[in-house]
Amino acid sequence: MSAMQLDTAELQRLFGLIWTPESTDNDKVRWLSTGFNWSEEVAWGLRQSHGGPCGVLAAVNAELVRIVLFARSEDLFTLQPGQRDMALADAMATILWRAASGGAGEDGGGGGGGGGGDRAVARLATCDDAAPLTLASVGGGGAAPTCRVEVLECDSKEELEGVLVSVLPQFGAQSGVTLFVLSLLLTRGAEAVQADMDVGGAGALTGQFGHCSQELINLLLCGAATSNVFDGSRRMGDEQPSAMADDGGGASTAAAAAAPAAAPAAEPDWLTLRGVPRRPHCGYLTHLEALKYVSAGAFFKTPQAPVWVVGSSSHFTLLFAVDAARANAESAAERVLAAARGAWHRADSGGVGLVQTPLLAGLCAQFAADASAAAAEVRALSGGDGMAAAVAAAGGNALLAASSDDAALGRLAARMEEDSGMGDGIVLWDAFWRTASVLVTGMATLDEVCSGGSVGLGGAGAGDAFAAVAAAADAAPAADTAMSDADMARALQEQFDREDAGGGAGGGDAAAAAQVLAGFDAPSGGGGGAAVPVGQQAPTSPAVALAADAPAAEPAAGRPRSDSEIARELQAQFNSGEYGGALLAAEEPIVLDGAGATSAPAAQPATAEGALEFDVFHYNGLEGGAAGSTRRARVVKGALSKPIESAIGKVAPLEPRTQNSMGGVAAVDEVIRTKWPCAHIDWQGGTPPSID
Repeated sequence: MSAMQLDTAELQRLFGLIWTPESTDNDKVRWLSTGFNWSEEVAWGLRQSHGGPCGVLAAVNAELVRIVLFARSEDLFTLQPGQRDMALADAMATILWRAASGGAGEDGGGGGGGGGGDRAVARLATCDDAAPLTLASVGGGGAAPTCRVEVLECDSKEELEGVLVSVLPQFGAQSGVTLFVLSLLLTRGAEAVQADMDVGGAGALTGQFGHCSQELINLLLCGAATSNVFDGSRRMGDEQPSAMADDGGGASTAAAAAAPAAAPAAEPDWLTLRGVPRRPHCGYLTHLEALKYVSAGAFFKTPQAPVWVVGSSSHFTLLFAVDAARANAESAAERVLAAARGAWHRADSGGVGLVQTPLLAGLCAQFAADASAAAAEVRALSGGDGMAAAVAAAGGNALLAASSDDAALGRLAARMEEDSGMGDGIVLWDAFWRTASVLVTGMATLDEVCSGGSVGLGGAGAGDAFAAVAAAADAAPAADTAMSDADMARALQEQFDREDAGGGAGGGDAAAAAQVLAGFDAPSGGGGGAAVPVGQQAPTSPAVALAADAPAAEPAAGRPRSDSEIARELQAQFNSGEYGGALLAAEEPIVLDGAGATSAPAAQPATAEGALEFDVFHYNGLEGGAAGSTRRARVVKGALSKPIESAIGKVAPLEPRTQNSMGGVAAVDEVIRTKWPCAHIDWQGGTPPSID
């Protein structure tokens, strides 16, 4: 370890990267008066007392939760003071060491950061206990800084963590958070931080009112101060962006776990927008996505551990689950859809919602490659002689074959252009997905989808293609007549009705249908450890129990039941005692005090009951503040239920949609549904937590 002292010019440059010229003295004071202190209400939670530095505290707290639950496999809710201090030092060291390599490797193996040299070096900013950073000493009012900041250089994460343990009280004092941000800047390097940003180095790590900028959040979570939340980089005006651009929803685990996005070829800086370079330890969800301002990618949506920083317009909080396998689980059909959205966004780099047919070959080939494993799983789960015949006729993947055959591609393009209704040369997302999804999964041949009719809508002349989709739903041989989505839902309902009447399982057909519902990919846990079960969970949420008890709404006279009505009735059957057993009453709200005496529930095994259920926890560390304030840090548990559904051959939105209720949706629920669309969350106590 070596030490050096920063000169005035370097300090002025670093403070200029933290605060903008528009930052007020009040903004700076909030930062300079905030350290890393424990909440009085939640033993493992960091206290947030001011707007601005809360983003740093939330990111460090997220890393701490990941380390305790998934790297050390300890019980977060019974964490002792000595354990939490060690975990805090570990979390801070992990974030700094990640910045030392620019996020290229958690062990720094990806080479040195922008701070200098080819070796990874972490730099820790400290100051004399008797002379902490103040507004006057950092150059308030435009004056030159006069503070004394010493920098300790560490050559390994272990050395860095040991030093942090020894100086931790200094980071708990006032200006501790500012010192940590200085350490990040010094470790990553001022030049590298400026190069990370989209604005050619003209940005800063804080914005209006002193709030953390996206660049600072990304630096904390990813090791690089990039400006966006999508995956990889995008070149404006380029037809083929350099990296996977995710749809912002449901985040394909398989895609997110793939190799990091390659850096783009040299281009003028203003042409390239930089996002998240690789799958981070902890993710990021933002209310701005629910408001349709941004769309986070798969890397942030599906991090290595189910821990997320949650951003609102004015604050940063924390969301996590204790069951990594369930939180990151996706069905094969969901992964096919995620692959399609990713491939589409790469072809439609301008985000205009359409693709010109000259790009169709590359789009189809990319989708077929990205969805290969998931599509094979869909075929395997579907089974049946009709499926085997369709797959054999298509050579296993009709879409991949068509992408390299000019004649076949021409037929496919004509089919998609007709369904798009935009004229020659234009393909819309809906037409692409409904056609390509049945080809890539082997549920139809090219001849079938090109035989006429409106693809995916079950219209007259649709041919055998969507009868094959129906066969996958109920494991029956493909029929000669077209079947609409509503017909398929009714057929599945009739199958269950026959099983009920017969008093037993319906043989292979029922088993195949259950397989389709239960076909989930459970990725290995994030962050190096298994999820920690810390209690017992009710098998069905109270809201679902109420739905099961309520009588089903009758459709209007003369009108067939809608898909949603059939789905609700089917869910009610699953939730009844016959299928799911007795339902437990709603649990009392848990209160996690400083001792952390209560336990969190453990998730039950996945079932074929139409929904995946697990618990999530939300922590808002804001407490104290203005005189007379009664704000208290809170951790609130919620039972999350995620519906299982397949959109193969059906209409599916390009951007995952959230499910709003008649009475409005809490902001935290809107944020959660950017990760799990249509999820339902029962918050203990009946009141959703605040993200503000």
